[in-house]
Amino acid sequence: MRNYCLDQKMNRKQIQRKKSTADNSGVEAHKFDNTDNMYLIAAGIMHDLNNILTTISGYAELLQHDLTQSSGSREKAEKIVNAVKKAKLLVNKTYSLSGPDEIIKIPTNLYDILTETVDLFRSTIPAWISLKIESPDKTINVLAEPIHIFRIFFNLTINAIQSLKEKGGTLHIRTDITDQKTAEQITGKYMPEMKYAVVVFKDTGIGIDAESLGRIADPFFTTKEPGKGAGLGMSIVNGLLQEIKGELIVTSIAQKGSEFTIILPVLL
Repeated sequence: MRNYCLDQKMNRKQIQRKKSTADNSGVEAHKFDNTDNMYLIAAGIMHDLNNILTTISGYAELLQHDLTQSSGSREKAEKIVNAVKKAKLLVNKTYSLSGPDEIIKIPTNLYDILTETVDLFRSTIPAWISLKIESPDKTINVLAEPIHIFRIFFNLTINAIQSLKEKGGTLHIRTDITDQKTAEQITGKYMPEMKYAVVVFKDTGIGIDAESLGRIADPFFTTKEPGKGAGLGMSIVNGLLQEIKGELIVTSIAQKGSEFTIILPVLL
């Protein structure tokens, strides 16, 4: 079993890359970094948009199948509308690339966004995959931009589902509140004294081998077949968590499953 705190890992690699580039290319290195970062941001947004559009397509097919029946169609249509709204929010993000991207953080309920995210998948996943949510406290709030929390949950959910498609299994998502000491035990690092939200995505899928686990936060790294993934999901998740002072810890055993644990400061 291997355990990685992605926030620490990314910081070390970014520092090393920037130093190496600056040493080798001087002033031109700074220009390249800016262009490269802009491309990664745009590519990340388009990656998420593509995933959402895939969901829309799935519901559209279900709706077409049910056109001769009146029952249930309204609920499916409502889900399509909700998915389209999420897509529009992400598209709006692309416009902000031409100028500063202002992040508006507001009190955000984790359970509400989690259930909304999971509901997008329930009618489209195969019958041999089970989705379960366990939330003893449904009132956990964090200070964040809601669409960012949605993107984090969306990417972790779709990654888990993809790992379960071969043999089936369960994705169990649990939310809870913990204290500073427990947060430090989970992350393996010092955490300021406060309450923390814990969100765990645990699947019984194919897992991640040790070598790949150390690289999952690298942009464009993927273990999927060509055309089935851009390798941006975990990089996006890691970047969004850094914006809200969150941590992501990943534990996995090849062929047995993975566990992705998010730690976020609670808004009291």
